[in-house]
Amino acid sequence: MKNKFSALFIVASFYGFAQSPGGVSTGLQTWLRADIGTTGNPVSAWTNQAPGTATNIQGLPSRNTASTSYNYNPFIDFLAPAFTLPNAVHPQRQCILLNGFTDINGINYSALFFTFHQTDLTREYTHLATVSGITGSAPANGTLSGDGPGVSIVNWGVYDPADFGAGAPASTWQRNGTNIPFGSNHLNQKHILSAVSLTGGTTTLNAFLGGQNDNGGGFNAHPRDWRGPAAEIIGYTSALTAIERRRIHSYLAIKYGETLPTNYLSTSGTAIYTTTTPYINNIIGIGRDDVELLNQKQSHYNNDQVRIYLNTLAATNVANVGVFSTNISYVLMGDNNGAHCATAASNSEIPTGLTNCALYSRLEKEWKVTRTNNASTYNMDVRLAGCGAPGSVNVADLRLLVDNDGDFGNGGTQCYYIGDGTGISFSYTNPVITVSGISTTHIPDNGSRFVTIASVNQITPLPVELTYFKAKLNSENTQVDLTWQTERELISRNFSVEKSTDYLNWEKIIDISAAINSEIPLNYSDVDPFPSIGMNYYKLTLFDQNGDISFSEIKAVTLEIGNELIAYPNPTNGSFSIVGSNLDDSHFNLVDALGKNVLFQYEIVSSSHAEFNMGNISSGAYFLYIKNNMEVKVLKIQQN
Repeated sequence: MKNKFSALFIVASFYGFAQSPGGVSTGLQTWLRADIGTTGNPVSAWTNQAPGTATNIQGLPSRNTASTSYNYNPFIDFLAPAFTLPNAVHPQRQCILLNGFTDINGINYSALFFTFHQTDLTREYTHLATVSGITGSAPANGTLSGDGPGVSIVNWGVYDPADFGAGAPASTWQRNGTNIPFGSNHLNQKHILSAVSLTGGTTTLNAFLGGQNDNGGGFNAHPRDWRGPAAEIIGYTSALTAIERRRIHSYLAIKYGETLPTNYLSTSGTAIYTTTTPYINNIIGIGRDDVELLNQKQSHYNNDQVRIYLNTLAATNVANVGVFSTNISYVLMGDNNGAHCATAASNSEIPTGLTNCALYSRLEKEWKVTRTNNASTYNMDVRLAGCGAPGSVNVADLRLLVDNDGDFGNGGTQCYYIGDGTGISFSYTNPVITVSGISTTHIPDNGSRFVTIASVNQITPLPVELTYFKAKLNSENTQVDLTWQTERELISRNFSVEKSTDYLNWEKIIDISAAINSEIPLNYSDVDPFPSIGMNYYKLTLFDQNGDISFSEIKAVTLEIGNELIAYPNPTNGSFSIVGSNLDDSHFNLVDALGKNVLFQYEIVSSSHAEFNMGNISSGAYFLYIKNNMEVKVLKIQQN
């Protein structure tokens, strides 16, 4: 790979163009990418791939090449250490500095792109990019800062709205290609964050991923270094057009497996995937574009339910030995957000009259697939859900359906199967179906088709089972109601609901017995009584009698309380809970209506959740005083 990219640089020089993300080279000042230009592990240097200022990496972060969370690409993992006084200047800080710039001197950027996520949302005043040397005053112009001190929801936004030019509108900020307002909540999962001046303005920066040293100021106990993975950083000093921004977004989205709301563009500006409803979910792809050094040979969903790859799937993208025969060559696909099993709706849309395709059932999930200048044969993995009876699959029963308009019931559908002479093949490793040998015979070059997987035999039923799984805040904004329904159940044993706040680490919060076998719809429900402030992710897990395990689609619920405090149940019978923020740093005092102190017990469960017990006290009104950072709030508690 190193030799290939070196050769590409020589070819580029000969033909007069420079490598650049999205093919946008004018004003490219900073281009740091974890797959090229790093030295050592821990990383002692990260070479700028742009012709701009060199960088100086601080604190020896590690380079992760084993995790698949960045679409099989490596990332730099910043694990900024916890500091204690008197480390005012933080000599061991982890960050990226621009050589030759210190204090408030830096480079005037007009556009920034980051592929990253923050794993520690409790760090105070964490900075994504900044000028160094700030003391206890407000963040300087150009600082992309986390909120603080000590809050669990981190907001990313430019504090001074005059950044990137006077009067620059909030819509200059985008996450995964979607406009977000100033001060939007930061997400601690992988995404693409970009900021572009719409007025030609600039903002001065000299450090990325932390870098502020406080200079002995008022926050010397609160390090502002980055904590979490970062795979790519791109910065421009010249204004970008909307199309140029979309080309850069497309490059990053294909490389790192993120979904954009707009059409995907190549470096030449050609549309390589058109986002048409309903095929706007989980857009992934493979492709080669030498101008931006893109050579993505395998991609997958963030939850690994679907994969697409050349040759044989490898542990990393660079280890995949597949080769694209042509430049500016892509295969992209997006789905309709259907289930990974058959449903009544999908089984009502089945083609008839096809040779060797008297179909019994088909997946509800469909994909729109677009080839662009690509003759390569590729493979696709699909992970069945529990409703797809993953323990009862015979590959001889499987079929690949390819349709010309997305309606599989109105004609125009081709049916492919093992031994049909087209080179298609199926294999199965519970619960993953692999479709191999997908060629231009199935998906024509420079065209789009719609595909799904079907079965011709009830022995491989892909049966109807889970109708829905829902997660929703209750009307009091205090708990998450979890409900699901099965249309029928086949040798089911039990359900569990798992919860995560970072999309990576999960814990079981609910376990419910299933019906074992049922031919009628059944409803289930339970609650998460203590959702975390910020993002809460839930997935339903089904365990069957054969030991097979399958998962539902992941649902997300946001609890936005900010600095407000809520007590529930209220009125109470002596015990109640409080949700809010910074509760672990709070002091509590309970008094009755006459102002007399009342004895009570409490437990801090987390920074956003505390439980109280007033014991056997008389009915009436009581007042709980909460003191935090010199601020006092009062909640009225009604005892029944």
